Amino acid sequence: MPFTVLLKYLNELTEENFKMFKIYLNEPVLDECRPIPKYQLEKQERPEIALLMIHYHREEDALKITKSILKKIPRNDLVERLMEDVDELRITATDIKRPVKREMNQGEKLKNLLTCGGSTLGYYSYFVIIMNESKPDQLEQLQFLSKLNLFCVFDFDPNSVSKESEKDPIFDTFMTFHRQCRGEENIIHICENEDSFEKWHTLIQKKYEFDITKQSIYKLDFSQINGTVMKLGPHTQPCGMLLPSAGSSSVTLRQKDTDIMDALDILCENECENAYDVNSSAFQDLKLKVEEEFYRGGKVKWWNFYFSEKEKSKPFIKRDKYEAVRLIVTSQIKDPKSTCVIVNLFHHPGCGGTTLAMHVMWDLRNQLRCAILKDSSISEETVSSQVKYLLKYGKTDESPQVPVLLLIDDSKDTEAAEKLRNCIRRTLDEDCAFKNEKSTNSLVILLNCVRTHFPVDQFKCCETERQYITNELTKKEKDDFEEKLQELKENHKRPENFYSFMIMKSNFSKKYVRNVVCNTLKDLNRDTKEAQLFSVMALLNSYVAESDISQSICEDFLGMKQFHWGEEYVLERMKPYSNLLIGFKVDHCGEYSAIRILHHDIACACLDELDLTYNIKRSDITMDLLHCNLFFKTALGKDALTLSIQRMLIERQRNVENDRGTQFSPLIEKIHTDEGRQKVQEIFTKALRRYETSASIPQALARYLYLYSRDFSQALEWAEIARQITENCFTVDTIGQIHKNHLKYEIQRDKEQETPENLDRYIELAKKAINAFQKAQKLAKTEYNLYEDYNLTQTYNQYADMGLIEVVLTVLDIISSLPLFNGTDTMARRYMQSFLKGLKRLVPKAKLYYTDEPKESNRAWQSGKIFSQKDIQDCLLRVHGTVEQGEVYTEYGKLKVPVHPAFLDSVRSGFSTEKVSFYLGFAMTGLLAYDIRYES
Repeated sequence: MPFTVLLKYLNELTEENFKMFKIYLNEPVLDECRPIPKYQLEKQERPEIALLMIHYHREEDALKITKSILKKIPRNDLVERLMEDVDELRITATDIKRPVKREMNQGEKLKNLLTCGGSTLGYYSYFVIIMNESKPDQLEQLQFLSKLNLFCVFDFDPNSVSKESEKDPIFDTFMTFHRQCRGEENIIHICENEDSFEKWHTLIQKKYEFDITKQSIYKLDFSQINGTVMKLGPHTQPCGMLLPSAGSSSVTLRQKDTDIMDALDILCENECENAYDVNSSAFQDLKLKVEEEFYRGGKVKWWNFYFSEKEKSKPFIKRDKYEAVRLIVTSQIKDPKSTCVIVNLFHHPGCGGTTLAMHVMWDLRNQLRCAILKDSSISEETVSSQVKYLLKYGKTDESPQVPVLLLIDDSKDTEAAEKLRNCIRRTLDEDCAFKNEKSTNSLVILLNCVRTHFPVDQFKCCETERQYITNELTKKEKDDFEEKLQELKENHKRPENFYSFMIMKSNFSKKYVRNVVCNTLKDLNRDTKEAQLFSVMALLNSYVAESDISQSICEDFLGMKQFHWGEEYVLERMKPYSNLLIGFKVDHCGEYSAIRILHHDIACACLDELDLTYNIKRSDITMDLLHCNLFFKTALGKDALTLSIQRMLIERQRNVENDRGTQFSPLIEKIHTDEGRQKVQEIFTKALRRYETSASIPQALARYLYLYSRDFSQALEWAEIARQITENCFTVDTIGQIHKNHLKYEIQRDKEQETPENLDRYIELAKKAINAFQKAQKLAKTEYNLYEDYNLTQTYNQYADMGLIEVVLTVLDIISSLPLFNGTDTMARRYMQSFLKGLKRLVPKAKLYYTDEPKESNRAWQSGKIFSQKDIQDCLLRVHGTVEQGEVYTEYGKLKVPVHPAFLDSVRSGFSTEKVSFYLGFAMTGLLAYDIRYES
């Protein structure tokens, strides 16, 4: 073994030789082989070094590198012996090389052998099974025997093994059947591994010169054999859940393993199969019910795709971007660039983005292991661990892995998916390093569905693989929807009431939606409980994606008696508004029934109609919602509802063009524009009584007061309340922002009245702002946990840094405008500088390097050659960091801060982690790394 040879010669090195050996490993010894990072070599003993060499390089290259380094040390005495051992290794490898051609697609081969090229097991009338000894862990994988029409089984007899016996029972039995069958065409050989097959193959070939290779299966373990056979028809018995495996084979997914992966909703190869007799009335009733729920506005189910593949069914409608998304996903498999990659799909709410993504998964379920992330709030470590479990499930050490396709639904942005991607990469890389495997053999694809009102803009700004889908149909899509409507008319009563489908068919016509809403809300009585509950649903579903109200809360609000419980009765009670509502099951902290409005566009149109026709303002509905105790009492779905209400009040929307968020949530912005400041302040004050333990409400009110009301004293009071509830970098930063904005406001107001008293007041405000920002900076360095009110994960809060810089610049402007330092006299400027410290910590590019020829200056910056100049190097400080999976990071205390490389080609390709240094630049888009140099 190469490892044994490597270790043999490493053990013969002296300590001094061994130190030199490790130094050379950190250098590019061979052109085609990359060096091993220094930090991985430190404190490693000889066995670990041998493993590292084989991990980083092929076994053959590891031996070549050893030879080259031994020459450099020099230890020529060991070089000659090493060459002899390498030659012996090659001879041994040639001797043991199997005389059979490697066959990669043995799952398909097994199907063909058992079915004679068909798809069912009906070709052969009977099977005769001859079995050797089975291990205990293999017994549960022999379920496939029940699928075969068995004539007889010759089982292993432990008493047949005897030292005195000169016969081989298995071989003698094989020869008997070979004579009776008149050849090997009707005999199939299944071996648990290649070693067993080689022994069996050699034994037969030596005695009778038969080549059994084409009739043999030897690259599948018993779990893959079991799953592959169980998938074959006829499907007269349940075969369990099946996952695709190597070589077109399948493995059976046990229920206990499904329970382990409880964060994932796993799509199996045989999803929906054998649950119903397709010719039964129950199957037809289910088909009509599932179709109606989906086309009315319910979430798509795997059943929808399954029904569309049955005879006499029309194909499921594909949006035009279907092929593009599928191509992006499959291209990641053919040319993987990392162990985990992201494909972002940006889509308008209600335009079929999630449906398209699930359609792609359905069609790829036989090629990839597909799953949906059930809850995006589950920790990244938990999800990563379960994704690894799914990737490795039913895999032997030798067999290749089937990639995992994980759908992340209803994302607000790409950041959470990127954090999950990095966590999955670390998990897989650590596992591969531990098992001495190549990480490129593992692949996880994250299909991230981002719900946004600006899909095209986000598509343009996104740097990873991406696609977008909008609420505008092409000519072909319109024709497909028209054709589908005719099919629905044949099978359903009044399909024109399938409003979600009809909205898409109308090309998301606002006029169509408005007409539907106006007709439904005609003669609405705002004093009824039904109208009030419907108004609350319209508000929630307009501003919080996929929000709902549990059925039990609806029953309590409507005053329904316990014996009337039931989803149907609640919707019956909600007439005439029930045409716009849908009931469904929610699996969150236990399963419960919930109700929501069918479509986002309908909810928005309902709010507008309530305002214009019935003078029911958004602020009125919000205040009624916050006033009602029933919505906040302990009940099924209460936590989800209170979280939705809180998100509606505080969650801001990102502006894609300048990559900055709005000042407040869309609801608060709308109420501020339409109804004024007083209403907003009333809402926040009321909300604080409902969310007494949440810092986000008083903090949002504080921000509103200093930004829009210029009431800095009251804003400071609310900010202090927020800090007392939760002291972290965000709440303390808000205090700094209040003082900073107060300072700017005072300067602007008093610009014509420069007095010593005003200067004292400015300096005092600046001190308070600086103290707050500096405290926020310290807190930001130590905070890692999820901050519930901001829905942010481990990220560095840069607002305090920016606020501090802004205050300092403002103070400098104030000082420079004083008569003592004002004017064009350079001596006055120099005199002012004598009062300041650390002036050259940050250097603008224009002052760092300037020539009379702007073109020459631009070329120097664009090429990066400027950093090779000695005078430039003397002015700058190199920062240390790491490159992980092609991403650049610098460390600030215990925080790992992402930095974007100024020149993309300055980062090496590959999956390793390496130490680097660079010059740190600051731009509006974030931190930049210039002149990246690898320490290795």
